[in-house]
Amino acid sequence: MKETLARSLYYLTMACVVVTTIALIPTALLVFLGALFGVADGAGAPNASPLLSFLFIFPAFGYILWTYSAPLLELFIVFVLNFLATYFLYQSKRYWSSSIVALALFLVAVPFVRAEMYVFTRGISSPVLFGTGVDASSYKKLINDTNSIGLYSIDTDRVYCGGIMLQGGDVLQGADPTTFMLLPNQNQYAKDARHVWFSCNEIVGADAPSFAVMPQNKNVSTAWSTLYATDTQAVYFQGSVIPDADPESYTLLSDVYEKDKNHVWSGSNIISGADPASFRVLIYNSTCEAYPRCPPTAKDRHNVYLYDKVVGQSN
Repeated sequence: MKETLARSLYYLTMACVVVTTIALIPTALLVFLGALFGVADGAGAPNASPLLSFLFIFPAFGYILWTYSAPLLELFIVFVLNFLATYFLYQSKRYWSSSIVALALFLVAVPFVRAEMYVFTRGISSPVLFGTGVDASSYKKLINDTNSIGLYSIDTDRVYCGGIMLQGGDVLQGADPTTFMLLPNQNQYAKDARHVWFSCNEIVGADAPSFAVMPQNKNVSTAWSTLYATDTQAVYFQGSVIPDADPESYTLLSDVYEKDKNHVWSGSNIISGADPASFRVLIYNSTCEAYPRCPPTAKDRHNVYLYDKVVGQSN
């Protein structure tokens, strides 16, 4: 009976190693290719040592795989150790010892890995160490756009930026998790009752209650419009104040032009002398590569414009 039990546990651990290996292969292959291309690119830099660069691929591969598949990698290591211990004891005909070691590793290690997998599925992107202070039961990532990587996450006590890192994560100082929120259609702008952030950097002086992302319109792409925001005091682009912009009249005209009652902008550049009242966007050809011979992109009652340059007079 003891030999049968030891043999069964031996084959069970072997099967577990095979299954976890198969599960790791797709991620490991992608990570290895990514690390290979990254290191190969670094090896081509001036004064770089190709040999040292390619030796770096192995720790880079291990770290990235650990970052993205920590629970599965831990489970794989547990099963390999379990298999080796069981194999040597079984071959030595120490059947009871083989069975006890195998069962002990399952009982001790698997629940720990299951716990970490639970934390991992809550959105934590790196291995979590004990003592980080993260409340795993309430932790969650805040994501509006499922195609983007969430910058912000919260638990009952704190707000984090960039996920939980090995040393406990980047705590967003001063953020209130009870009122913290992403702005609509945004993963970069966020606010609580008193503060506003863009890409985890606080926008000092912004008025949190009135702060909002610019409304979308059919002439402006979502990716572009959500970089702009206003409050009662100012207009913001990527978290920085746009000088002289009036938040009450500021409007996005296209991915290239914006205006308020006093000025017209092309990107972040004021178009000197442009007339906001008569300014309108012409057909915008984003594929034109013959600058400055591309067709005009806007006009007002005085001039026609190619981006922020005057290229002629209006008819």
